Amino acid sequence: MRVNKFLSVIVPLTLVCLLQVHLQTEIFHLAYAASKKNALLEDLWNKNSFLKYYKEKKASLVKIGSVLEDKNFQMPGEYRLVRLRQTEKLNIASGHKRKNIVWRIFSVSKQAQAQTISP
Repeated sequence: MRVNKFLSVIVPLTLVCLLQVHLQTEIFHLAYAASKKNALLEDLWNKNSFLKYYKEKKASLVKIGSVLEDKNFQMPGEYRLVRLRQTEKLNIASGHKRKNIVWRIFSVSKQAQAQTISP
């Protein structure tokens, strides 16, 4: 009878202790993952600020590529920069929207998305 009482006390106590250890290890695991994500986020914020700065300064693509530290970045062999007047931009944008209205109505590939209504 004593062994039965002993086991009825020890088994639940052991399970509670094991559960506590598991919870503690999960806390450390989640904290490590969160710190890793924070480091990645900070790195992306830094790259974003550098890119904004170089964009405002109108830096070359080679300089911008060096900021990204992308090993696969290559300067294109032949390229041309074209500036559009404001009226040309509007004509291009408005023509694009008119062209797609019929396609948008009858397309099946689009999925409906719910949007919240704020009062």
